[in-house]
Amino acid sequence: MKHHRAVDRVDGILELAAESDDGVTLTHLAERLEAPKSSLHSLISGLVAVGYLVERAGRYLVGPGLGMVLTASRRQPLTELTRKVREQLNEDTQETIVLGVPVGTTVVYVDQIESPQRIRYAAPMHQRRPMHHTSMGKVFLADLPEPRVREIVRGEEPTDGFTWEGLFADLAEVRETGYCVNRKLPLSTGFMGIAAGFRDSTGSLVGALSVRGPAVRMTEVLDDHVASLLDATQHIHELLVTERPPSIEGVPGDVLDRRARV
Repeated sequence: MKHHRAVDRVDGILELAAESDDGVTLTHLAERLEAPKSSLHSLISGLVAVGYLVERAGRYLVGPGLGMVLTASRRQPLTELTRKVREQLNEDTQETIVLGVPVGTTVVYVDQIESPQRIRYAAPMHQRRPMHHTSMGKVFLADLPEPRVREIVRGEEPTDGFTWEGLFADLAEVRETGYCVNRKLPLSTGFMGIAAGFRDSTGSLVGALSVRGPAVRMTEVLDDHVASLLDATQHIHELLVTERPPSIEGVPGDVLDRRARV
């Protein structure tokens, strides 16, 4: 079977990254694969963009995107670890609770507990979504420097009505309050969402929870829902700190514990 040089290099990059506990540098990859740094850098940038690699202080580790592709049909440890917390949040709010993670420059919803009410929100699972569209995505963007936010959003082709001023105002509010409110979900007219993130033992933002439901119903008790949501994410953070870091969509816990903020 004929080999393809680019495919072989991508394979080599991923295997070398997977073999190393601390990640690999561009220089090391160039030496091991006997390839120009310029060529590898382009491939690595693409792998980081889709979440197959994450970068931390100049070193590259296997990212959650690869695990998502390989194990999307199986329930993941993070889902298990947060299950009771999410069930309690669902009971407290009576709305749909979504668990999501950043995968490269996108957001992926990995599990949800639907509202028991007749009119409820249901999110598509295991699909990449642009970060600036949702409350959860804005939580992740708020954790990044402005140049990185601009780079990500430009790559996502902003929707009609988008303004940089509006986005950065939203992100500033997230940094101040610790949560985000999307009063009108772009793809779900009549619904709204609130989201807050949780961090692992290194301080990295590794996931988020979102409460989703009809805007009319949620607006009436928004403050109560926000309080319940922040309590839930704090509880998950405590679990991540006190227990061995879980996998996120198939990523080994020790890699998760060192992952970069994407």
